[in-house]
Amino acid sequence: MAPGQNWSAGQWTAALEGWPGAGGPQRVPGVAMEQAVALALACGLQPRRPLLRWRLRWRRLQPRQSAQQLLAAGVPRGPELGRQLRALRIEAVEAAEQRIPATIPGLRTPPAPA
Repeated sequence: MAPGQNWSAGQWTAALEGWPGAGGPQRVPGVAMEQAVALALACGLQPRRPLLRWRLRWRRLQPRQSAQQLLAAGVPRGPELGRQLRALRIEAVEAAEQRIPATIPGLRTPPAPA
C-alpha cells in the first residue's frame, strides 16, 4: 500500500502544506506547493484523488475562528496560536470532506484495479 493511501483529508492537508510534525512531502524553499501538486497531477502521480481535492478545495478552506478572534479569546501569540489555528483548519477540512458524497448520483463508479 502506498504511503498516505489511508490518510484523512486533514492528514493530506497537513503533509502537503508542510505543517510541523506532519508526515509526507517537505516544502522546498522557493517552490509553491500549489505548482508542485499541479505538476504531480499532470504527470499522473498517484494517489490522484487527495491531490485533486487539496488543489481544488481543501487548500482554500479557512478555520472557523481567525487569529484575531483567538487572541481576543486569550490565546497567547506564538506557537500555541499556530497550533490552535491549524487544529481549527483541520476541523474545517474534515467537516467539508464529510459533506462531499463519495460518489456522484447517477455516475457509474469504475471497478477498483486488481
